[in-house]
Amino acid sequence: MGAGGQPERYATLMGTLAESGRMIVAPHFDRLASPVPREEELTLRARRLSLALDAFVQPGITAVGVGHSIGAATL
Repeated sequence: MGAGGQPERYATLMGTLAESGRMIVAPHFDRLASPVPREEELTLRARRLSLALDAFVQPGITAVGVGHSIGAATL
């Protein structure tokens, strides 16, 4: 979450994807301290996304990212 996003907004989308047989990995990040994120904040988020994929997505499986605002930029 960047400057006010609400993960609950995506409950319907995630539910629909899960019902269609997709695995959902939905990491949540704390709000950014500043409206202009520092490079190290973005790098840390990208690293955490990578770790989540490594932990939950089997090799050879296609992963698709869905994000909004800073989440999309991080993806």
